[in-house]
Amino acid sequence: MCTMTFEFISTIDMSEIASTLQLSCIAVESLFGALRVQLQTSYQFLPQQRRVVVDMTQQPGQALALVFLGYVTKEFGVNVIRLMRREGRC
Repeated sequence: MCTMTFEFISTIDMSEIASTLQLSCIAVESLFGALRVQLQTSYQFLPQQRRVVVDMTQQPGQALALVFLGYVTKEFGVNVIRLMRREGRC
């Protein structure tokens, strides 16, 4: 499995991140269709750890990671996030 972990600094409200993640899912559904996204996309919202982990094994997951990163950096800036990629089958 290939994953991207988004880790947020302590000043960011994680409820805002949850909303941005939901908006990102809607955008990806517009590209791939809701059923394909439901079947081929997996993510974890971990507010206590200040992290979001996206499975990028399938195309919809890759798109979710890109859209989410784009929205987060536009909304909060590039200095609020640390990215960690775990290699696998991408």
